[in-house]
Amino acid sequence: MEKQEMMKLFSALKIIDKKITVQNKAIADLDARIKRIEAQNAKIGQLCESNTGGGGAASGGGASAGGDLGEIDDRLKSIEEKSAKMIELIRSNAGGGGKKRAWPP
Repeated sequence: MEKQEMMKLFSALKIIDKKITVQNKAIADLDARIKRIEAQNAKIGQLCESNTGGGGAASGGGASAGGDLGEIDDRLKSIEEKSAKMIELIRSNAGGGGKKRAWPP
């Protein structure tokens, strides 16, 4: 009887280990995606800064170009905030925390 219970326990532990492995892989994939998005955000931010600071081709558009760049900047800030919240979520889940939302639905 004890042998059967031990086998059930080992079987359950193997299942738990497989699920943890799958979750760790998913977390690593999400972390890689976030890093890629953050790198893209940084590049876009640099492009925006070079376009506004250089005064070259972007300054020829007039007031609409400045408005568009402001809108792009706002969107970038929003994406960066969401990325930071996602990183916090991933880190909190990696530490064994419960399910949490990065931001409201």
